[in-house]
Amino acid sequence: MTQEVLAEKLDLSTQFLSDAERGVCGISLETLINICEILSVSSDYILFGNNTTSVMEDTVIRINRLSKAEQNLINRSINTTLEALTLHEEDMDDD
Repeated sequence: MTQEVLAEKLDLSTQFLSDAERGVCGISLETLINICEILSVSSDYILFGNNTTSVMEDTVIRINRLSKAEQNLINRSINTTLEALTLHEEDMDDD
């Protein structure tokens, strides 16, 4: 993604993003969070250059971008899967 596209998505100027990237100016926590969400990366990746997010954190970020209806569908799917795993574990314990 270009600086121009990211700046547009963040409603910031390209010059501001360029200055922030070079360390000429700082950014707010809100802007950092927005950048992370748009780029689907952790703040560690932005700040330190390494992506230390777990699979779960990455999944939560992706789910948070969905509509409430889509999030509810995911939640129902997870609950169904967990119930099936619990039943499977109970069956295994009975053997």
